[in-house]
Amino acid sequence: MIRRVTLVSGFALIAFSTAGAQDRSPSYTQMILGGGPFPLGPVYTLGFAHKPAGSSVSWRLMTEYYERSLPDPDRAGTFFSATTTYGLQALGVRTFRETRRFQPYLLGGVGLYHTDHMFRDRTVTWTDSGFVTLADRGIGRRQSVIPTFIWGTGLNLRISGVTLFGEVKLPIYSTNMNAFRWGPQAPLTFGIRF
Repeated sequence: MIRRVTLVSGFALIAFSTAGAQDRSPSYTQMILGGGPFPLGPVYTLGFAHKPAGSSVSWRLMTEYYERSLPDPDRAGTFFSATTTYGLQALGVRTFRETRRFQPYLLGGVGLYHTDHMFRDRTVTWTDSGFVTLADRGIGRRQSVIPTFIWGTGLNLRISGVTLFGEVKLPIYSTNMNAFRWGPQAPLTFGIRF
């Protein structure tokens, strides 16, 4: 835990150490639309960014949504498992070369995710030729709330008042995240800010 806090603190210090340096850039507030690939389905993002005047750091509040459903291999037209994830991210973004068309940036912050997993609960037994289903015990459900620290990097491309972006977001590794040890969010995101 101490290593994680040290890593996040060090990243924040490096990324935002020059945040107080004054420049002449104006303030802005932008909407963010985007998404990214995720195993078995896309992740959708929506949010906004605000940058105070004279600062090289902007602040983001973003939501993420992910849904997937796997069909039952034994019963046509029914599901075997379904997962829905809602996420909220609060991020600080340190942009470099703000007056240029290409703008690299660093980001860091926290995320909170709610995952709802429904599945067909079955009792199975293994035999020499495979497995045999003994009983269908109905629908099982597992819900979890997953907090995480997030850090990453990205690149803005400004075109005629619109900003396209691509970024890599990585959480701090945790063994307590079960299936989401590297975080439930899309690690690679593309989108537009306007």
